[in-house]
Amino acid sequence: MQDFDVLIIGGGVAGASAGYFLAQANADLRIGLIEAENQPGYHTSGRSAAILIPGYGGSSVAPFTRASRHFFDSSPDAFCDHPLISPRGSLHIARADQADGMAQCRAELDAQGAEYENIDPARIGEFCPLIRPGYAVDALYDANCFDLDVSAIHQGFLRGLTASGGEIITKTCLIAAKHNGNHWKVVTTGGSMSAGILLNAAGAWGDEVAQMAGVEPLGLKPLRRTIIVTPSVEKLDRDMPVVVDAVEDFYFRVEGDGVLASPGDATPSPPCDAQPEEEDVATIAWRLQQATTLPVKTISNKWAGLRTFSPDDVPAIGFAPDADGFFWCVGQGGFGIQTAPAIGAMSAALITGGDLPSWVKDARAVPETLDPARFSIPLRH
Repeated sequence: MQDFDVLIIGGGVAGASAGYFLAQANADLRIGLIEAENQPGYHTSGRSAAILIPGYGGSSVAPFTRASRHFFDSSPDAFCDHPLISPRGSLHIARADQADGMAQCRAELDAQGAEYENIDPARIGEFCPLIRPGYAVDALYDANCFDLDVSAIHQGFLRGLTASGGEIITKTCLIAAKHNGNHWKVVTTGGSMSAGILLNAAGAWGDEVAQMAGVEPLGLKPLRRTIIVTPSVEKLDRDMPVVVDAVEDFYFRVEGDGVLASPGDATPSPPCDAQPEEEDVATIAWRLQQATTLPVKTISNKWAGLRTFSPDDVPAIGFAPDADGFFWCVGQGGFGIQTAPAIGAMSAALITGGDLPSWVKDARAVPETLDPARFSIPLRH
């Protein structure tokens, strides 16, 4: 039987970042991480659009994005040998019938104190020459948007975990777990394990993991999102901003020699290896051709991923109120990568009883806003 102080379920960026910061907080902790797939990050973490948008997720999430931005800018030298983040900028556009959506977009940016530039429609082509003339009647530009090197971020967390003695066990699924009053007795496809704390970072499978452990599920909502990449016959400016429709009917950015785009779909799905539906692929192809001069003749790549939200769309990070030693780290939705350092550091502080790092405190990230106890799960007696 393998014995751990903390056993993490799920090797995506949520589990990897929590493991990394736990190892940094206490080098003596025995940390295990089990991952069902052949490699960590096969599902949502490996299918990200790789963009940091500071306001995405609303006011409860924004402080964790700000704190994580600090980590991305100043990560330890051993974490990665090249920058994790690079400037991109975002151009938000609206058709004449999307005035309400654009007003809401500005209101959200204003509430977060964001600095942005209102753009005269005649100047939209200066920011993105692909936009079809006359398509948009309103626009704003936010320079505070960035590309993320998702693979480097994820691998940096995993590498740091193993360098500190943590163990990553792939091709291993949870079957059952039971708390005996002292420890968790865990049954997996790779054998039996024990752990003082069970950390649930299973993403779309988070509720299923809870049920296997006899813990009340939260009501997580896995939502499918589709992405395509279409090549361009003309050379594109790789520094072009990401373009976001005012009501998120689509977004796109330059990717290599083509364009990466999504219809912004959010289709409820069971936990699964999500695959793109032809209807969603056709939808984004059509919307791209309506909004831009880019002819979508071929699609060089397409994929889908599950963005999993909690019932109130805010991550659930903290100990379960109805089970000793069960820690939730789920519900990161579409902002899991851009908040991973802060949420990982906060998870480690809550588990070890240590202080939050100054870079998390300085961003005014408040752990209580993410406490899963807010869902009023009945306490067990």
